Amino acid sequence: GIMDMEVYNTQFNVSAATYNANTGSMTVNIGSHSMEIGEEIMFRPNSLTFTCSMDGNNDQKTYPRFGKDPFYDKALKIIAKDTNTITVNVGPSPLVNHTVTGSNYDPNTGLAELNIGNHILKVGDSVTITDNSLVYQCAMDLYTTDHSYPRPSDPASGDALAITAVTDNTITVQVLSSTPSTNTTAHRWKPGYVATDAVQSGGGHTHTFVSASTGAVVLPHGLRSERTLTIDSADYNPTTGVMTVTCEDHGLTPTDEIIIDDNSIIFTCAEDSNASDHAYPRGSDPISELWQPITDVTRNTFKVQVLNTAPSTNTTVHTFKAVVAYNLHVRGTTLKIADGGITFTCDAATGTHTFVSGTTDGITAGGGASGTFTAAAGTTYDPL
Repeated sequence: GIMDMEVYNTQFNVSAATYNANTGSMTVNIGSHSMEIGEEIMFRPNSLTFTCSMDGNNDQKTYPRFGKDPFYDKALKIIAKDTNTITVNVGPSPLVNHTVTGSNYDPNTGLAELNIGNHILKVGDSVTITDNSLVYQCAMDLYTTDHSYPRPSDPASGDALAITAVTDNTITVQVLSSTPSTNTTAHRWKPGYVATDAVQSGGGHTHTFVSASTGAVVLPHGLRSERTLTIDSADYNPTTGVMTVTCEDHGLTPTDEIIIDDNSIIFTCAEDSNASDHAYPRGSDPISELWQPITDVTRNTFKVQVLNTAPSTNTTVHTFKAVVAYNLHVRGTTLKIADGGITFTCDAATGTHTFVSGTTDGITAGGGASGTFTAAAGTTYDPL
């Protein structure tokens, strides 16, 4: 069966928080702690609740949000701290003005599609529209007069409008509080009109902390599943048996272990004046299909010993030529669960297992990782 575990080692409750939308700096009060600058923390999804001056602090919103906030499920370095607080950067939300060059408005649905040119806004993002910045004409008077919106009395005036649809160049928002409009005749954008900086997104608005879920701040568990990467190049020293592997931004640490697929790295050598290609590792080579430790790890390189005894039987210069894609495998973390470390109840009729509790530090990491962890609410088990 498959068990999906939510684990934690240390968590903190947040009693207060401030967010600077211009700089992205967030300071949270977690009570007395011993963390240092440079250590990392994470925020549980949707664990922090704020209001925002963008809509007059009318609506409460939770953060971080999946698919929207850059700090969702991301480890953040502590950049400042004192006895009870830590500060991290969760990303700024600067003011961006958008110019509207065309629009389609449906008075029956209240939806306005606005052409703002190329943008990166997403469904669910909010925008505001400057009063009287959008100019339409309508069939009620045969398109003879201009009408500017939103008027101060309109529902869209001063409100944060959630985007309901996007294309590369347009966004769609709901501008009515009830439908249909009192004027359901056809509306058109004033031909040739350009509404400069009429729409605003982001904006450095003031955020006011409301509340936080229990354990909103957690320390990352550091556990990783097996990963597959592609080696960019390799330099092999046949005298020492050490191969220096280049793999840009590999993310490996000195505790990781790797396997290189058989016959996935191609070298030529001076023994035949580089006339023929030779693929390694061969099935008979010492590292074939075996996890190997790595050393001398940098951001883009690491070293691995590929011989049991050195030097090689062929000590001529070897020249890298090519690789097979996705040929580098990084070992995932292994876990040992203490006997009785996780408790479930079971519905015998359906086989459904319901998480009850986890023994403190009942999970121990291995496979190059270290630490103990506790299973938490969210742990599931599928016996099938």
